Amino acid sequence: TLFRSSQLKSFSSFMKLGRNSDVGTTLIAPSSMFSTGKNTTDGKCNNLGLLDAECHGISCASNTTDTSKLYCNGLWRFQTCEDSDPETRNEEYIYNHVANAASAGLDLVYVELSNFASGSAKDTSTNNLAAISEMYVTDSLIGRIGSLLAHRSGLTAEDWLFVVTSDGNNLYRKSLYFISEFNHGAPVALKQPTGNTTILDVFPTVVEWLKLSTADAALYGGSILGICSQSGRTVAQGC
Repeated sequence: TLFRSSQLKSFSSFMKLGRNSDVGTTLIAPSSMFSTGKNTTDGKCNNLGLLDAECHGISCASNTTDTSKLYCNGLWRFQTCEDSDPETRNEEYIYNHVANAASAGLDLVYVELSNFASGSAKDTSTNNLAAISEMYVTDSLIGRIGSLLAHRSGLTAEDWLFVVTSDGNNLYRKSLYFISEFNHGAPVALKQPTGNTTILDVFPTVVEWLKLSTADAALYGGSILGICSQSGRTVAQGC
């Protein structure tokens, strides 16, 4: 299923629901995900970014007169590098902003990585070596963020859900999915997803974890993965 930017204003992402519920959100993504520049004569933004489309549709964020919408659904937003070696340059940058957001008490951190090189395990070309390098760097970043969340949960009363997913090419195709909870200084053993997981599963899982109110959850499809509610509190699934 493909959505036009103008159609996105009819839907609510978990980031928009979070903003409506005073959930502080940090967005860390490539600059192409944010709308920049000026509107053309027909009112369309010449550099349309998906993370701003929910608030502004096809218009540029800079053209709004409502300053509260300039940052759309994120209290903080940071643009990552999109040059020929993006992930290697971004690892420390992303990690530091995730750490700063957690220290500042923001509840939701959204990170998007893009521009991965592609290649085959049997391919020794330069492009494939770049892909392998980026995978190692990304794996390191995921491990560092996991260690950070575990450490914070051991010092404070914080309870973190860490979700990693690929885009799956489309909403319904199976996508890679990793989910973990960090509580009391250690990862919590969650019930592993069964069957195919898709990007549709992210929305209901995050909405359930943050206890966000929405009457439209059934319209989005997907399943709640890895967690469930017990005595009014969200806990590791298997309860």
